[in-house]
Amino acid sequence: MSRTMLGSKTGAGDESGSVLVETALTFPILIAMLLGAVQLGEVAYAAIETTNAARAGAQYAAMNGGGFNDPNGVTTAAQNDAYDT
Repeated sequence: MSRTMLGSKTGAGDESGSVLVETALTFPILIAMLLGAVQLGEVAYAAIETTNAARAGAQYAAMNGGGFNDPNGVTTAAQNDAYDT
């Protein structure tokens, strides 16, 4: 019989460090995927905020004569809606 079958109980004598190596290789990939998901969430949030700001400006313009006479009011309404973008 071979030495690995007689000497070890689990039969994994030469593969004892492989788990550490596999973890070291996959950990950066998992971190990159996590950071990518966070960035995707930030982009989606910015898109929603921009859409809502445009909607607020259009609503202000529709309620006040089309916005032809008050472009600063439309801009202010949009900026007030999207205060953190």
